[in-house]
Order: sequence, then C-alpha cells, then structure tokens
Amino acid sequence: MNDNSDRMVKMNESKTPEQKITCACPRGHKLRGGPELIGRQVRCPRCRDVFSFGYAIRESVSDTAVLRLLGDAPAPPPEPKSAVRARPCNKCGHAISPEATVCQHCNCYVGQLDTFFQQLHRSKPNPN
Repeated sequence: MNDNSDRMVKMNESKTPEQKITCACPRGHKLRGGPELIGRQVRCPRCRDVFSFGYAIRESVSDTAVLRLLGDAPAPPPEPKSAVRARPCNKCGHAISPEATVCQHCNCYVGQLDTFFQQLHRSKPNPN
C-alpha cells in the first residue's frame, strides 16, 4: 500500500463491535463499522472503492409505521345538510315539506289549495 494506508482502515477492524453503523459505498454496497470510522477513508470489501465512511442508512418507513406514529385521528365532522325549507301545518303546527299535500302527523290536507287561498287572501282588497 502507499501513503494512504495509514489513513485507510479495513472494515473488519472495528474496536467496538457492540456499536455498529450501517453505511453505503458510492456503488450502493452496505457496510457496517464502528462510530470511530465516521469521516475516515475506508475501502469497500466488495467493489474495492475508497470512500469516506459517513452517515447511517435508515430503512424506509413502512405505511404501518406511519399509521402507528400518527395514531388514531378523529373522524372528520359530517358535512352539514343543506337547509331544508319547511312550512307549518295549518292544523297541528308541525313542520312539513313544502311539496307535501298531507301532513304526516295529523293527516290534514295541506296541498295546493291552501297556498291558493293564501294568495287569494293577500290579493283581496281591504274593505275598510
């Protein structure tokens, strides 16, 4: 070896086997070494490339892990219903649909004649 042999370390010469860091060479081979190798020039045992030992490779996060991190989110509130117009029944006062012809509560006829009489009453001139 040349002058760089002092600075180069073989990957299996880690002094603390209990602390291993996973790193990748420039060609993508995964290598493990101790924290004392960070920043030092090392040679990949597979492709023989020399590179600076660096950051740890983190495994990609799975969908299940993301869901565990987020936890149970509350359900979104239901969308508000559109405002339904209603009119009171002339006999019992319960709210009924404007299209209804019979009140479902008292079975009173509330169809088109009721609307006709209201319009007639409004258009009638006041005798006073």
